[in-house]
Amino acid sequence: DVVGGDVKLLQLAMKNADGVVVDGAIRDLDVLRDENYGLIVYATARSLHGGPTVAPAEQDIQIQCGGALVRPGDVMVGDDDGVIVVPSWMAAEVLEHATEHEEVENYIKEKIKAEGVAPGKYYPPQPESFEEWRRVKKERGL
Repeated sequence: DVVGGDVKLLQLAMKNADGVVVDGAIRDLDVLRDENYGLIVYATARSLHGGPTVAPAEQDIQIQCGGALVRPGDVMVGDDDGVIVVPSWMAAEVLEHATEHEEVENYIKEKIKAEGVAPGKYYPPQPESFEEWRRVKKERGL
């Protein structure tokens, strides 16, 4: 089913929503981007067909989206590869781990480029990679 397009999502933009995650199709994605709605939009599909009238019937309830349980207060994180749901009670821990993992991957890419070696020499990161990064980070004053 198509959940909506530029006209329906205009209301979300006007209410200063950060984005929308749709377990279904969305339309007019090009218009949403071109007219700078300021919404981050994730959908499982795109369609040029209009959908039925959609009006929220409930809010602040548990839902299933893309096979994942989403509870009020959970954090949705997405990029071009997809969206994940982080339970609210683990959000701080996940953020800390994800931040360090991203830093370690960037450090590994630095080493690969500097040495001109195959990624397999350093990737995937091992516990030693994290320990080394923590030392380097401290030395760099980061």
